[in-house]
Amino acid sequence: KNILKMIIKKKYNFKWISYFRAQFAEREIIELMKESGCEGVFLGVESGNQQILDNMNKKTTVEKYREAIKMLNEYGIITYLSMIIGFPGETLETVKESINLIEETKPTFFNANTMFFDPYTPIWEEREKYDIQGMELEWSHSTMDSNTAADMIDNMFLNIKNSIAVPEYNFEFPGIFNLMNKGMSLEQVKELLKSFNECVKEKILDSDKKEPSQEAIERLKKACKF
Repeated sequence: KNILKMIIKKKYNFKWISYFRAQFAEREIIELMKESGCEGVFLGVESGNQQILDNMNKKTTVEKYREAIKMLNEYGIITYLSMIIGFPGETLETVKESINLIEETKPTFFNANTMFFDPYTPIWEEREKYDIQGMELEWSHSTMDSNTAADMIDNMFLNIKNSIAVPEYNFEFPGIFNLMNKGMSLEQVKELLKSFNECVKEKILDSDKKEPSQEAIERLKKACKF
């Protein structure tokens, strides 16, 4: 808070973005963030199910996420939710809760990835408890496997209506603001990503299709002009 107050007092005119822990959100700090030039925040939410958050040792609650996202949206700060699908304990029902959290809170953008089982992380020490087989991106445990998790991510990408999916490879969270710094408005960035996603969705829904439809291509071309 002291740093933000200093930025405001000295009237610095730069914009900034943040990797933000939602459990620390309160109205005063979000007001200070907005006044000091915060454009957007990355939120490592990971799951909309409380038991999964507890399994991750996140030390926060789903309700706190709802409260934080609501306030950030209220102050016009861009919100980017990062979700992990497939952590031990994950089921089709817990994934539905994650989808519901996104649809209810309406973050500006979201991204979802499958769980990556790394031998150097604490969860690896509990692999017998959760019957974790395999590692990295090819795995199974007592309640899900990596193929099901990947299918769930496709489902999220295809069906979530109240937030825009962001491609991870060579774009991700900073890519939004790189485009805005080059002169695109937020609405233009949204339209670009929606157009790009429509092209990808066509391919997912029809794997034999070699090229996106001409309509989708034209919409993407138009979105790239600014």
